[in-house]
Amino acid sequence: MKILTIQPALPAYRHDFFQRVYDALGDRFRVAYSPTQLAGITPNKAPEPWMQEIGVLKPLGTGAEWQEGALSLPIEKGDVVVVCGAPRTISTLAVIVKARLAGAKVIWWGHFWSSTSKPWRFKLRMQMLKACHGVLFYTEAEVDEYRAMMKKLGAGDGSGPVMSGLNNGVDTTQIKTVRADYIAGERERSILFLGRRTTKAGLPLLLEALAAIPAATRPKLEVIGSGGDLESLRARTMELGLEGFVTWHGSIPDEADVAVIANRCRMFVYAGEVGLSLLHGMSFGLPAIVHSDRWRHMPEIAAFVDGVTGRSFAYGDAEGLAGAITDLMDDTDTLNAYSKAARERVEDTFNTKDMARRFVEMVRRIGDEGAVSGTPAAQEMEGQGEPS
Repeated sequence: MKILTIQPALPAYRHDFFQRVYDALGDRFRVAYSPTQLAGITPNKAPEPWMQEIGVLKPLGTGAEWQEGALSLPIEKGDVVVVCGAPRTISTLAVIVKARLAGAKVIWWGHFWSSTSKPWRFKLRMQMLKACHGVLFYTEAEVDEYRAMMKKLGAGDGSGPVMSGLNNGVDTTQIKTVRADYIAGERERSILFLGRRTTKAGLPLLLEALAAIPAATRPKLEVIGSGGDLESLRARTMELGLEGFVTWHGSIPDEADVAVIANRCRMFVYAGEVGLSLLHGMSFGLPAIVHSDRWRHMPEIAAFVDGVTGRSFAYGDAEGLAGAITDLMDDTDTLNAYSKAARERVEDTFNTKDMARRFVEMVRRIGDEGAVSGTPAAQEMEGQGEPS
């Protein structure tokens, strides 16, 4: 039995996850992907045995695309094929049909709903997953959301594909070695933004919120990340009178260098539609401030628990964000409790080690019972118990 995962790209943040899956499944596991040239996204490491580069993503118009080479990948009876759940990649639909005709098992892997979802694409995703034997949502919370939706529609009869959530997360291996103990009162009155400076990041709102805090009590903002229109952001910083309060660090790929900044901050703040950046901040033990509209976030918002790992504010409300920052900044006892909960949340799950365990378990459930046997890594995963 082969386990073939077909992805539109191979992001650097997926490398540790796929390596752990390979360690468990051995040479039967492959990741087929298209080459991309995105800074900070495409891995710059040497090729691994599990990597298989195929053709490019060819635009078809109206946002659709075709992944060249995907349909030519050999698929045989008994194989397990894991496909990306994005409906815009039309070739994936053809791969699902090919796999089913060949007698292979198919696992759909994708979002239930994210901040970028459109109703028509959502409907297509829901139809795609029904054609598969297994479904891997990004988080356990999405499994619950899907089941609640089916129950509301009167379709929750317990039939359909096997479902699980990966709890999409980050590689914490190096972070654990470079993060400092969190004692809020010994840290600077600084907040950290960590992520790409795209529109969805909500940086203009964060700057507006910062300007609403009186200068005498205003914290500093450390921004780590690339992309977006930095000149416009700098200009807005000047317009709001925030000179000396904001530092634009740019992209920092090494976690040890990120830690130099993160270890002096008291909290992580993301004003927009947060995703993996939330897990990155929480892995450094930083309490988080994010907005409260789940449907305007990426699935990783499931890691955040309001009043446990941080605080929330109303979507788009700069005054509310300013108030949340002000209320929490000097509440050191609460910050310390939030930090402990945030760190434990990521250490328990929402990390690549637990993701790999959950992925391998789904392969075992969908494929044959011996799919995870034969390697020490697989046996270690089996000993960690079933995912919830």
